[in-house]
This record gives sequence, C-alpha cells and structure tokens, in this order.
Amino acid sequence: MASSLQDLLRNRVESAGVPLKLTVDDESVYAASALPAFYERRAYHPAWTSEKGLLPEARSLLNAIQRAEEQGLRPADYHLDKVENLLPETRRDFSSGCIRIEKPLELAEYLLKDHPDWPSQKIRAALTGDERVEKTIKLGEPVSIHILYWTVWIGKDDLIHFGPDIYDRDKTLDEALQEPPPGFVEVTPDNEDTLVSPHFKLKQFLCNQNGGYPKYLVLKEKLLLKLELILEKVNAKGYRCNTFHVMSGYRTPYYNEAIGNVKHSRHIYGGAADIFIDENPQDNMMDDLNRDGNIDYRDAAVIYRIIDELYGKEFYDPFLGGLARYKKTGNHGPFVHVDVRGRRARWGD
Repeated sequence: MASSLQDLLRNRVESAGVPLKLTVDDESVYAASALPAFYERRAYHPAWTSEKGLLPEARSLLNAIQRAEEQGLRPADYHLDKVENLLPETRRDFSSGCIRIEKPLELAEYLLKDHPDWPSQKIRAALTGDERVEKTIKLGEPVSIHILYWTVWIGKDDLIHFGPDIYDRDKTLDEALQEPPPGFVEVTPDNEDTLVSPHFKLKQFLCNQNGGYPKYLVLKEKLLLKLELILEKVNAKGYRCNTFHVMSGYRTPYYNEAIGNVKHSRHIYGGAADIFIDENPQDNMMDDLNRDGNIDYRDAAVIYRIIDELYGKEFYDPFLGGLARYKKTGNHGPFVHVDVRGRRARWGD
C-alpha cells in the first residue's frame, strides 16, 4: 500500500507523451524531461507533501474542500472522498523504518568524543567525503535515546498546534478517557483508615476538596501496586519510610478544574498520585533526602531517579506511566508525580 501512490505518480509521469512547453523566467522548460527528474529526486512522493505530511498549503486546500457545503458547493465535485482515502498513505509513505537526524555531524562528534581515533575532521570526511563507506563503531557506554511523539504542541508563535496522529497512539488514550469509572468508593470516618494495600490507607487518596463525610474516590488497583513497588525500591536504596505522603491522589473534576489542572488529568480517574517522603520529621514536607540542608527539587530528584531506573525492566512493564518532579512553590513543597497511563511519559521541572 505504501508504494501505490508512488507507483501511480510514476506511471502518470512516465506515460506522459506530450512534451508540454513551459516558460519560466524567459527560459523554456519541457515538462516531458523536467517532471521525471523532479519526481525521481523525490522518490515519486507527491509534490504537495513533505517528510512531516501534507504541506500547509495542501492542508488549507483540503480544509476548504471539506467546508465546501457551507458555500453551497458539493465536496464530491472536488473528489474529496478519493483525496481523503489517499491521506493515510501520504502521511506514512515517507517512513521506511529510519529516523532523520537534524544535525548528524554534531551528533556523531558527540557520540565519538571519547574516541581519539575519530577526530572531528575524520568524522566529517567519513560523512561528507567522496569515498563514504558505512562503518559500525561500538560506543564504550550505552546512550539513552528518547523518541517523543507529539500530536499537540506549543509553537514558537505561542499558539497550540495540532498534528495528525499517524500512528493512532491517541485513539487508545481518547477511548480510555471517555469511559467513566466503574464506581466510587464511599469513605467515612469509620473506614478511612482501612488499608487498601500493605502500606497505604484509603484516606491518603481522598480529594483535597473541602466538604464533609461521606466522601467518594476512585482508586486504581494498579496504582497501589506501583506505589508498593516504588516504596520497596526506595527503602532498598536506604531511604527508610513506611509509606509515601500522598499530596494529591483522587481529584473530583470540579476540584481538578479549580486548581487549574488539565481537563483529563489522570488524578480524576484514580490512576495518579503526587508523592514525597515525609518521615524525619513528619511535617507534611519532603525530607532532606540528599542531606544538603535544603528541601528543594534535588530531594524530589532522588525519588525520581529511583523510579526512572525501573523503566526498561520487564517486571515493570505493567506499570508504565507518567513520571515528573516538581519544585517547591508557595503552595507546596517538592514532590514527584506517578501514574499508570500505560505508556511512558515525562514532564515537570
């Protein structure tokens, strides 16, 4: 499928028998020879596309056709269905299992900085010289590679931009966010001290919204399992604590909006917790974990690193989710966010 659009273009171009004459800047250009050369250089990808998909001009034209009915026109007259059927292929046909590097020379120099036998001049000659030969060089230390897949981002113009979800990663998330929780746990003064796991009580995950009893919350079992696992690793590293202080667990949609959080926060689905260690002293503030005499984001970084080390281990795959550390503000101390969204995500200070 990925090559059908290219094959169509190739057949059309190669079968053009009439040498159309064009004039550009008073110079004659014959399409019969110019078009094949143009498309050969593009590997017969459509001229209205780039590696990122549709060009903005093509996207604007498509949007106009889709809204043609508003002007009393018929989108079918502009072959809308046929064009839209080609779009998924257009978005994917530039991908062939490789990743384009924006600054390959700089990357190569960085990776080989500890290889004295590969100075900058040799690297540049190998990549840009006349006698380029593919060569494998083993690095002394492994290098972590993080691939970010964005469908929404803030541009340099400070506006929100939306891109096509060509790998359908957002579909699963969107479907999950549309599903209401199966039920709520009713919390009263009589049951709020109930252990929901060996080291966590029901009341630790209550929403901070003002109001009396009974209270209600949603709590995912997988979040509890993840917190127990993290707690075990933290203690194994020498940071003794019986439980985490859960600064924020479940949030009602009302409270979540009131504090200015994102609309579909994992907290409102009972799958997230903002945590810190509060053992010595127990004062509702992060402990001085790195013992530098200050309570700040460096202490949150201690917990963050312990959790981050779990990623990539097979036993941790069921607990993939978000991880972020936050600095101290006038409203709260430093803390770490964890959730069980099912895929790796990183953000924060």
